[in-house]
Amino acid sequence: MHACIIAIIVQRLSFDAEYVRRLVHSDPETEREFVTYFSELMAIKLRTRLRAPELIQDVTQETFLRVLRTLRQSGIDNPEALGSFVNSVCTNVLFEVYR
Repeated sequence: MHACIIAIIVQRLSFDAEYVRRLVHSDPETEREFVTYFSELMAIKLRTRLRAPELIQDVTQETFLRVLRTLRQSGIDNPEALGSFVNSVCTNVLFEVYR
C-alpha cells in the first residue's frame, strides 16, 4: 500500500521523549496505544510478505518484545524516530523468518 493510504487507515502518532518515557515505565495506556497503532501498521506491511497469519502474529509479537526490551534496557537516541525504529526491527525479524 502507498504511504498516503496507510496514513488514512491509521491516524499518525507523533513520538517524543515523554511518550518513550511512558513506554519505558510500562504505562498501561501508552503501551495499549503503542501496540494498537503499530499492530495495524505491521499487519499492513507483513500481509504483503507473509501468507500465514500465525507468522504475521509471531513477527509482530517478536518486534514488540525487542523494541520494548531495547527501550527499557538502553533507550533510543532520538525518540522522534520511534516509528522508524519499530519498522527497522520488524524488517530484521521478518528477514530472520525468511532464513
